[in-house]
Amino acid sequence: MAPSIHTLITGCINFKLSGRWLSHICHLYLNDCSVSQTILFALAEMMALENLDMNIDITDIGTENRFWPTIILPRLKRISLGVKLRTLIVLMGHIAPTSGCISEYESVDNTIFNPSIEDISLLRRGFSSHFQSFSDFRRNETISWMMTKDLFELNNVLQEGGNAEFYLHIEIDLGSGGHGIPDIILSSLYSCDLSSIKTLELDISNATSDPFNLHVARFYRSLLSLETLHTDSQTMELLLQTQEHLNGVILFPRLQTIVFDTNAELKSDIIMRFLLRRRDADLPITDFDLYNCTSPNQERLLFLEGIDGLDVEWNEEIRNRM
Repeated sequence: MAPSIHTLITGCINFKLSGRWLSHICHLYLNDCSVSQTILFALAEMMALENLDMNIDITDIGTENRFWPTIILPRLKRISLGVKLRTLIVLMGHIAPTSGCISEYESVDNTIFNPSIEDISLLRRGFSSHFQSFSDFRRNETISWMMTKDLFELNNVLQEGGNAEFYLHIEIDLGSGGHGIPDIILSSLYSCDLSSIKTLELDISNATSDPFNLHVARFYRSLLSLETLHTDSQTMELLLQTQEHLNGVILFPRLQTIVFDTNAELKSDIIMRFLLRRRDADLPITDFDLYNCTSPNQERLLFLEGIDGLDVEWNEEIRNRM
């Protein structure tokens, strides 16, 4: 009967995960399992796999025997991983991305002490290959990456039809790891061709590291076609600091629209500086969208209405109360 198994759902692997029957599995769900590194060899046998959902901990991941296979799953349509960060690095480094696959990666334990050279190599390889796969913007509508000291998430959303604009969401606490993982991920990002990205949601307002970080600057400068930026005034301040470090180079030369869909504190002096710098460089912002802004004290932004050539979209209810 084993070869007829197409779906396997288990919270405990107390049997040998090997044999020809693995090649017939289309749906695999492992929930709250502790497994050995042999799971990698089992996955390599599941060529028919379409859905992979794992919340696991690979217990012997730190052993010296790391001759693990490259896992190619040509039929995979969805992968969801909820694992510790070191396990995630191994899985992303060995599972080759499948074009047209929805990917959801999450780690709620970002503690890595002194990552090895192999950990760093796997991280670079895994993220570079996944971002390169995600960079098929004709198939992907959104890439979302979030990293703080407690949480890591990487997701992509496929287009459902039509010509939806590609959207990149980044929320990062650059002080979240002395292990350098944010820098490695950023370098993986800008090593891809990002020239097609026109919309970016950027939230680095909680960053505690040097805003002059080389990888941050190179990532910004790779977004040559960016037209719409969803952000807040704290992130604007960091962008201004990066520009100063780059000897006044204006980032995002095609940027025209700023969107505040945030509840963050408004810093009117920073917003004014950001807009004037671009105007003086003959790269003005033409649209400022506040329709979904829920920040308090929006009357501080009434000065926007006095800037020539700038269209401001307010939430009418909020504007009428000013």
